[in-house]
Amino acid sequence: MAWHSISVDELQSYFHRLANDEKLSFEEESDFCTFLMGAESDSTDSFKRYEEICSDHVFITGLHLLSGPNAAVEEIAHRNYSPYQELRKRVDAFESKYDSNATDLFFRQVRKEFNIEHKELRKKDTGDELAEKTAVLKAKLEFLRIRSERLYDDYLAKHDLTSLDLPYGNVVIRFDKVSIMHILNRHVIRNGALDLDRITGKSLLSLSSLEDIIDRIKYLFSVLPKPTTLSGEEEVNIYFKKDLGGEIYAVHVKPIPESTKAGAKKVQRLETFYPIQEAAKLAEFAGRSFKRIRTDLYLLADKT
Repeated sequence: MAWHSISVDELQSYFHRLANDEKLSFEEESDFCTFLMGAESDSTDSFKRYEEICSDHVFITGLHLLSGPNAAVEEIAHRNYSPYQELRKRVDAFESKYDSNATDLFFRQVRKEFNIEHKELRKKDTGDELAEKTAVLKAKLEFLRIRSERLYDDYLAKHDLTSLDLPYGNVVIRFDKVSIMHILNRHVIRNGALDLDRITGKSLLSLSSLEDIIDRIKYLFSVLPKPTTLSGEEEVNIYFKKDLGGEIYAVHVKPIPESTKAGAKKVQRLETFYPIQEAAKLAEFAGRSFKRIRTDLYLLADKT
């Protein structure tokens, strides 16, 4: 079984860029740190030097191994770092780090997602079983915080953007780390995207699949008919299909207490984007028609 392969040129490039204080993308960091985790050397200086840079990836490896133990990967992953130790450290720090009253909105969202899922756990489990599942949930939310934040930052850097704000009629749709985290947690992670590739030891949640989500949302708001009566005070639900026989997708946005500037457009946050799969929700669309907007977009028609 191969742990992970990286070319000498790539490795040298990463060392050179880090030596010059250049920031690596999440994917590049993952390649670099996965290599360091399994590398063999007589000196431990390099491993200690990059311990902070690699801490997120060491934690993520611990989480993957916890969810899908693999003896071959585990042996190599422990060569120079301690994935389970980093995992435990993050779990232990969760309560103090993600406070419901934190000034950082993104951290408050992490806590909100945790509270929603933990409430459901408490309905079913108690004692040691609840404690174990709570620890796993904290680890998952820490992973989501890392992945959402880095996806957002890397996407902006790659496309030379300052934000993902989307114009929509006379309002602005705020599409940010909070939006991305909610989408990943509710509609990506629950479908097995936290799984570990058994050959490379890396997450199956690839950058290309995450970028595809962002691209789809950007495209949707670029081609949707622009509303002329949207005040910015109401919540908006958009339902569409990519083809008439396909899945129904839902997009939900709601107002936030912010505007682009005094007297300018009001801001609404994109809360979620997902394909509807629940039978009860799908039943609500029985008999409803979808109007063709473009060859790849069919919008739910108004009720007649």
